Amino acid sequence: MFGFNTTKELSKKAPLSKPLAFSGIIFSLHCSLLFEADASVKEVQERLGHTDVQTTLNIYTHLSKSAKNETINKFVAYLNS
Repeated sequence: MFGFNTTKELSKKAPLSKPLAFSGIIFSLHCSLLFEADASVKEVQERLGHTDVQTTLNIYTHLSKSAKNETINKFVAYLNS
């Protein structure tokens, strides 16, 4: 999406005075967008460089509003089938 392999590369090129804060924001956004794009937890874990998948699950698997709505819609569709 951004054309960078790591958030560290992106933060080096970012025109901000606080690259660490920017890097953290981009890192979280990147991860959230990966989940929104239906990437698996394993894919996200490897992309973020976490050694343990539980780290990825504990930090980044909060549900977005659209994911919550999709879950509800799936459940309603199931009940109606």
